[in-house]
Order: sequence, then structure tokens, then C-alpha cells
Amino acid sequence: TAGTIGDLIVELSGNVPADSLDAYLGFLSQPIFDAGLGGAVVTYTHPRLVRFNDESFQIELDVSLGNDELGQYPIDVYRAPVLMVHGLWGKPKVFIDMEETLFLSGRWPLSLLERMDYTSTNAAYFEINIARLQLDLFYFLTDVVEEGYSASRASIVGHSMGGIIARGFLQSTDYVDWSAGINRLITLNTPHSGTQVANLILESCAPIVRVILDASGRETGEGALDDLRVDGEAIQDLNGGPLNHNIVPSHTVATIDDDFGITEDFWLMILVLVCAEDFYLSAEAFALELYQGPNDAFVAQESQFGGFSPTASYATLVEDQVHRGSPLNPVVMESVSVLLDTDPLGDAFTSSGFDPPQLNYVRPRTLPPLQGDLDIIITSPATGTVVAPGETITISATGSSEVERLILVVGSPSVPLYAAREEGSSATFEYVVPIEAAGPVSISVLGVDDPGVFDHDSIHVVVEPTVALDSLTAYPEDMIVSVDGARGLSLTGHYADGVDRNLTRIPGIILFGGRPWHRRRNRVRGCCRC
Repeated sequence: TAGTIGDLIVELSGNVPADSLDAYLGFLSQPIFDAGLGGAVVTYTHPRLVRFNDESFQIELDVSLGNDELGQYPIDVYRAPVLMVHGLWGKPKVFIDMEETLFLSGRWPLSLLERMDYTSTNAAYFEINIARLQLDLFYFLTDVVEEGYSASRASIVGHSMGGIIARGFLQSTDYVDWSAGINRLITLNTPHSGTQVANLILESCAPIVRVILDASGRETGEGALDDLRVDGEAIQDLNGGPLNHNIVPSHTVATIDDDFGITEDFWLMILVLVCAEDFYLSAEAFALELYQGPNDAFVAQESQFGGFSPTASYATLVEDQVHRGSPLNPVVMESVSVLLDTDPLGDAFTSSGFDPPQLNYVRPRTLPPLQGDLDIIITSPATGTVVAPGETITISATGSSEVERLILVVGSPSVPLYAAREEGSSATFEYVVPIEAAGPVSISVLGVDDPGVFDHDSIHVVVEPTVALDSLTAYPEDMIVSVDGARGLSLTGHYADGVDRNLTRIPGIILFGGRPWHRRRNRVRGCCRC
């Protein structure tokens, strides 16, 4: 009662070092009488670091009134939830191995790990995906609370543009630290200053690159590339007035590679095959000129560090790794695992905010050729031809006599891009359909003549697995969708040959609810877990 509030004693206890109680146990506020509840309210603050290797550890909340013990209440202390955010043209599967690494470390239950899926808008303007991140973070933490945990913040690991949209949300006026906030931010290969390749792809004289990327489902005109330009308005705004409007402990991870070849990263592979062959000895030299320094084939090292010194304790450099697939690199995964289990107020993180430098875009000496009419025709297979995963298909193409080389590019949103080149005005290519392919796959053949003019033809084949579809999985399994809102949904088919295939964008699939959808009231059940 209000009259006995002064005699109420609430303390924390646990099997921890006596000289480090606050660091291990967390903090309690003084009891305050709440007339509405008719009792005392005490606020418990989670320790900033879980200092045990187990998934959780238990402490006790001891309550007594004067000399009378009222009871002991257990609190299971967990690490902060982790939200992993993919980047431009990316998918949540890029974080599958990292999620598994964190789970198998024994320090996070799966319910506290989430891979954000914004595949349907992964080429859209920053502002669209910043809003998606805000909603997905809220939904994720709501689900965590529904599981019986108490959580108002999550640690975010953002790859590439995923780090940009995390910063965009953090710096926005919509950010509220105590409600769906960010515990710590780790960025991987993030173009904090933008990237020169966005400028290059959007050059008016580079339609060939856009043709190839658009045909493969990697859209170049939906806004993200424009926002990623080093001199673009979005990057200027991000690093301008709202810079560091809100700050959380942050760490940047950058990767570089000076020997990646022309097949490691799809955009560079295309640029080098088409426009750089006669002027550069290697793809690496082309990238070095474009980025004016070390890079991961998509982002300059300087941009990835976000203004942090490469030698700072809150910056990590991993060598021999290109941009695409960085979250799958064992060294990167181990670094992230360690950082997520490190004191956010220690030397491994900075709370001084980002300070990305302004980068310049200088046109490479050679730019992609101009479009013309070279009568490029894919003579086989016919568009719409049905093929099977693992099947080898023969692709034939011809062009006018002026054509000096033909370039094949094959891809879809669910399979990697493949490129090959043959000299002359006619060519035959052999392409092995990836075993994980399903649905439409785009095939483009480009012809280039000596003056630097190109033309192209495109078709598509339809990949239909010949084995039985055993089951389907939708991700996420449960969703909370706001009124008039939208959430990305990935659909995976599990086939009798043991291969999982991405069915998300296959035409003709109809999704419907298997049970009534309803709005759930958010509440913590029973003893809260922090």
C-alpha cells in the first residue's frame, strides 16, 4: 500500500561476482506506488552485456516488506534479439549461414533471430525500405514479446544497402529508442558514402548494363540505384542535416579483393566483358579506376568504413572477399558473432556516430557502347521453351556481318547471372540450368561491333522441375500486417530430389490464408524474459 512503500525492499540476486553485480544483473529503480494498479511498480533494466556463454542465465528478484519475505521471482536474462537486413537486389537467404552460426553458438534461441525480407522492394528508393524496416522491426519485436520475452530493441546487422536503411531509420524523426529501437548497429559492405557503380550504371551511355540487369530481375529504375549515387540527393541527405540525429553503438565491417576475376560479381563481369576488354588487363584494374582505391567490386573501402579509421577498434577489414556473398564468409560471420556478444560500450563499438566522406565519380576512360541496329537474333531455343533443372541447353544467335563478338547473359531473380563470350557474328553457347532454378529464366545475347555499337535480343525459358513437390514453406510463417500495409513473403518449394527452390516470383501462384487473420493484443505472458 502507499503507506508501506517505504518498507518495501526489492533486490536482485544471482550467482555472479560480488564486485560486478550491476554489470551482470542489471538495474532496478526505486519502488513507486501506482494508485491505478493499487501497488508498487519497479522498473528492471537489462544488463548491457550477457557475460555468460549460455543461451541465458537466471537471476532472482527478491521482494520483502520490512522483515517479511514476500517471495522470489526468477528472471531469465537473454541477449538482445538480432535482425539481419539484406541489401540491393538481395534476399534474406544471404544470412542463412550467419543465422545458423549464431544459433549453433548456443547464445541465441531461434526465436530471437530474424532475417528481414524486403525482396519485393529491394530495388526501391531508400525511403520506401526505411519504412519497411521500421515496420519489420516492430513486427519482429512484437513476435518476440508474444513468445514471452521482454524486448524493446534489437541489434541490427545490415549488409550493403541494408546498413543504409538501418541508418536512415535511426536518423529519422520516427525513431523512438524505447519502442522498437536499435540496440547496436553492425554494417557489412555498406556504401555509407554511396557507390560509384550506381553512377556508372545510370549513365545515359550505359543502357547495355541496364538492359542486362533489368532482364534478369535486378531492376535499375525503381529508385535504389539513383539513391546510391555518390553525388545523389539521397546520400547527401543521409549524410547531411539528420546525420547522427540518433546514435547507437556502431561497428563497420569492410571487405576488399584485388583478385576477384570477371565472374565473381555480376555487374563487374558484365561491364568488363562488354566495355573494358580492349583497355584494361583485368577487371580489378577497371574497378580500381572506378573506385579510385581498394574495393569489394561494388563499394569502395572508404565508403564501407563510414568515416571510421581503418585502424580503429570499431572497424574491421576482411581481405579476399567481394561484395556479393560477404555475409557467408566464415571470417565475417565469426566477426559478427563476436561483436554481438561484446560490450557495446567497449572499444569494439563507437557511440560518436558516422562521418562518411564525400566521394567523387570520375568516368572511366572506357564507357559502355551505344545502342544501334545489328540485327541480333536468338535462333534457338524458342522463347517459352520448357527445360528441367540440371539440363544443358544450346543457345544459338546471329547478327549482322559488322558484329565482332556476341555476349550471352543468363539469369533470373532466383539464380546467379551467367555470362560467356564468343568472337564473330554468330555463336553457339552451352548453358547448364542451375539445379536450384524454377520458373522463368531470362536469356539475352548482345552483339558489339568495332565502333562500339551494341544491339541485343532476349527470350526466356521456363524451368519446371521433373520431381515431385513435397511441401511448401512461406517465410515468415506468421505475420502482422497493418491496415493498408504490406509485407514481403518468400515462398520456397521443397522437392523430392532434396533441393529447395525459390518459387516467390513464379507467375500463377495463388496464396490464401489457411486460418482466420486477426489482430492480436500485445502482452507478455507470465514471467518476463529479458
